[in-house]
Amino acid sequence: MQHKGTVLVCCSYEKLIQIITVYKEVFGYEIYAFCLMSNQIHLLIKKGKEDPGIAFRKIEASCVYWYNRKYKRNCYLFQDRYKSKVVENDEYFLTVLRYIH
Repeated sequence: MQHKGTVLVCCSYEKLIQIITVYKEVFGYEIYAFCLMSNQIHLLIKKGKEDPGIAFRKIEASCVYWYNRKYKRNCYLFQDRYKSKVVENDEYFLTVLRYIH
């Protein structure tokens, strides 16, 4: 899963990891790899109980809520919706894993 256009400077990396961890438990997905950059997020996950799009909407909403409440603002943090690709075999899994790391 890749999310481009994210302003991670606004939402601290620690807070974002905390939010992702909370929803990992709620939605039951497994995280194999992640990379948080100032303008995008890369996650390699195994789908859980819900569609990843639902999980990411909740993660985004939690991050925006935290930021706006902390800084007394009312703004967007994310430009684009997430993009996802299905990993169907071990070879592609290793390719994606190497790319993220």
